[in-house]
Amino acid sequence: MASFLVPGRVGVAVLLVLVAAVFGPADASNLALFEVIGCRGNSESVGPCGSCYNLTHYGGYSFVYTGQTAVFYNAYNCDGSNGVSTLNECDAFCGGLKFYRSVIVGCSSTAAE
Repeated sequence: MASFLVPGRVGVAVLLVLVAAVFGPADASNLALFEVIGCRGNSESVGPCGSCYNLTHYGGYSFVYTGQTAVFYNAYNCDGSNGVSTLNECDAFCGGLKFYRSVIVGCSSTAAE
């Protein structure tokens, strides 16, 4: 009976590793955007990492940095060769995001974004 359970546990462990590889690390940097100035109202998390996100909430942000930077753009679809502002430390800004239109959070702390 015990030998039957071990392969099942190994299979579950392999499945969990594959899920983690597909969905990224659990400790990836997190950017939350707020609807109302003052970091109030509804909020939404930006993701998945590596994908451009067009802002719909302009009230402020809270950024938990764990090695992956976030880059804001002043155009939709992360258009432009350079971002307007790069977040590379834990930060919060609650005064409104009137100049930003899109953002991308990187997936790796070592690879070029």
